[in-house]
Amino acid sequence: MSKITDKFLKDFKVIKAQLKNLSPAAGEKMKKGLISNLDKTWAAEDVMKEAVKKVRLAGLASKKSADFIKEGEVSGPMKTWQAALKIHTSELGKLDSFHQDAKKLETELTKRVAEVEKEIKKTGGNADKPLMAALKEAKAAIPVLKKASGVFGTLQGHVVMYGMNMQRAVDGIVKNALAEVDPKEFPEPYKAENRAKTAKTIKRTIRTIEGLIKEGRKKLEEGDLKKAANIVTSVTSAFEVFEKFEKEAKVVTGKMKKELKTANDSQEILKLIKIVAVNSKKYSALVDGFEDDVEAAEREAE
Repeated sequence: MSKITDKFLKDFKVIKAQLKNLSPAAGEKMKKGLISNLDKTWAAEDVMKEAVKKVRLAGLASKKSADFIKEGEVSGPMKTWQAALKIHTSELGKLDSFHQDAKKLETELTKRVAEVEKEIKKTGGNADKPLMAALKEAKAAIPVLKKASGVFGTLQGHVVMYGMNMQRAVDGIVKNALAEVDPKEFPEPYKAENRAKTAKTIKRTIRTIEGLIKEGRKKLEEGDLKKAANIVTSVTSAFEVFEKFEKEAKVVTGKMKKELKTANDSQEILKLIKIVAVNSKKYSALVDGFEDDVEAAEREAE
């Protein structure tokens, strides 16, 4: 054997140990833990928002976040939120490092395999069994590493960006809380001049979701799990339109009851809100069902 193949055999023992820690399953476990903690972070954010709203209703007239976080009613929930956010940032960094390590090892292993195969060709394709076994194992590990390194990329953008700028995040929480307590106008989708556009957006979103799910289920039948997983991300992103419209509908029905009652076009607003609610419920179930089917297929394939 040549120096290249000798070194490959020696190094592969170390690489095999690395492979155990860089499996797709390990990446998915990290991702699951990250999402679970993020749910707690969002829950802490909601508590902080409620505290801001309570302080506002108690008489604090300012719009500056700095004035609200000075209040004891807000500072406690904010510390809880910051602690959860710190964990989220840490776990996000760990998953990114996992991604980088898997990608680096994939690149290295691809290069080493090519070098070894070139050396074997020089000997007419003859090589001893230990070398051929290691080469076979290394080649099989490359797509596995590629899948592992791709786990980070399956995170939605808002998960990666959440709380990245602390001050901006705090300002946003306070601003959103105050908007819910002090609404002056109906949210944009429910204003008279925008309702036709909102209705069109709903129809377009429905077509997009149905089309994506149809394509995704076809990919599942064909066994193209990578494409199906990518479609899960796309369809989830498309569904965010309904989440946004529903959130703003709650402002209308919860915080603007007086304004809704006195509005000349209140029935039209309520009709649009009902359309949003019905379709949100329907397509939430369809999106969740499709995502569950893709995840089940991925587990079976492992």
